[in-house]
Amino acid sequence: CEDFPGQRSRHRFLAYDARGEWLLTCGFDGTARLWRASDGKPGRVLARGGPTCHGVAFSAGGLAAVGFEDGLVRIFDADSGQERAHFREGGPLNAMNFSPDGKVLG
Repeated sequence: CEDFPGQRSRHRFLAYDARGEWLLTCGFDGTARLWRASDGKPGRVLARGGPTCHGVAFSAGGLAAVGFEDGLVRIFDADSGQERAHFREGGPLNAMNFSPDGKVLG
């Protein structure tokens, strides 16, 4: 994936939201950021600094999940940027995705 202006490290993961309006990226520096899909302009930063990001996912209902190498998973409301939940897995995540109904993150 090409670099976006303002991104400080290489992207590791990328996800599109169900409406096709936003891209969610995360990188080696632990930054998770939204970008407007139409023109690549930066949107809100959901997470900054911390462990390397190991996965991102969008739910059909507008939630954005970000997973990190230490097993931490943070779930945000993509529109407001507010963190809705967080939990820790037993180890690093390699990938994740929401179920079609948005109720399960696996």
